[in-house]
Amino acid sequence: MSEPATHSLPSARTPEAEVISRSFDERYRAEREKIKHTKLNILVWGPGATATGLARKKREEIKQTLCNLGHNARFSEEFGLAGDLFLNTDELAQIRAADLAIVLLENAPGALAETHEFASKPDLAWKFYIAIPQAYKDGFSGKGLVLLLSDLFHSVFWYTEEEMKRCAVVGQVCERVELYQQLYAGSRA
Repeated sequence: MSEPATHSLPSARTPEAEVISRSFDERYRAEREKIKHTKLNILVWGPGATATGLARKKREEIKQTLCNLGHNARFSEEFGLAGDLFLNTDELAQIRAADLAIVLLENAPGALAETHEFASKPDLAWKFYIAIPQAYKDGFSGKGLVLLLSDLFHSVFWYTEEEMKRCAVVGQVCERVELYQQLYAGSRA
């Protein structure tokens, strides 16, 4: 998000207009700063603590990167279970309360199940951003719900193994979060 070029703005034509123009410019800069500093509640789903492999490490890296940017990024496992709700009901409450869910589907059967259960609900589907290996394109999800979300919301990043290794997944997630910041900034006064 770069600053707009001021040379393209028209100059004020009267001394009075110059005064209100400066006031406008100050308010405009303040509003841009509010947008840049809008923070989100983000769920990060993917391979859990018992999983092995690069995707689990990237999930942790995504969470840490988002926290470093000032967001409230959390794993569902951090909430624990109070025992008064079934797991799927508790996670439904989480996704309803969250602004966004980042999902790494590689080697993550739990995250895959959560995605199919919750991202298929029209009132929640727009909250999902899914990172999935290109190798999964010919599977059930790749030809079903994930493809639908990709076509409908452009909310899927199909990555290669090399892109996972060189942190392209983390970069794509951060770009997506920045877009959501702009979306939410207008609704939070």
